[in-house]
Amino acid sequence: MDYETLCDDLAAEQEALDEIVARIDARQWLIETPPPDWTVRDQIAHLAYSDDVAAHAARDPDGFRRDLALPLPSDPGPRTSTPRRPGTPTPR
Repeated sequence: MDYETLCDDLAAEQEALDEIVARIDARQWLIETPPPDWTVRDQIAHLAYSDDVAAHAARDPDGFRRDLALPLPSDPGPRTSTPRRPGTPTPR
């Protein structure tokens, strides 16, 4: 699969998810999901963050590698393979 096709597939996937998420009401964002202590909001935030990191890695591999070397914010949680931005759910 070439880069352009990959980008088209990812855009179509994002559009399909957007259609689902657009129908979620305020109460549904707070529904617990199978992972303990994660809500629908946490899951969607995690997906959005992962998509953002993947896009950054694809567009700017050298910048992505530099970002991986940055220290994480003070957080007793486990280190992930990518730095977490403030406001993203903490893996539990």
